[in-house]
Amino acid sequence: MWSSMIEVLVTRLLESFLIDHKISKKLLHDNKEMNFSTRISLSFGLGLICKDEQRTCDRVRTIRNCAAHNWLIDLPKIQSELRSLYDADHSEILEWQEDINYLVRLVYGGSCAKLANNLTDRTELASRHKRVVLG
Repeated sequence: MWSSMIEVLVTRLLESFLIDHKISKKLLHDNKEMNFSTRISLSFGLGLICKDEQRTCDRVRTIRNCAAHNWLIDLPKIQSELRSLYDADHSEILEWQEDINYLVRLVYGGSCAKLANNLTDRTELASRHKRVVLG
């Protein structure tokens, strides 16, 4: 659920910055190439998110993909991504534990909540600098 929310927030961030035109909407919504990974990269490339936020988005996406697209969940890969989230966001306040339920609930959930808050703030900022159609 968190990954879907983050994907929606990244899309809203791009929408808030791009020109209000059918081509922008088509680019974001009717384009098979504009997947979550591409939206994250585009947001970073346009300077809408910082490198740390880009990494967190990619980790959230990777965890989602491991859980959603594989018959057998790659637990070591998920734990590795959770460890990266822990190191980035939680190491000063939480103690590392191998318990996957703990990691998903506190580390993944906490990192996603922090990222969602940042993306919401960035969307507001980007809307103040929204591109306009020239000519």
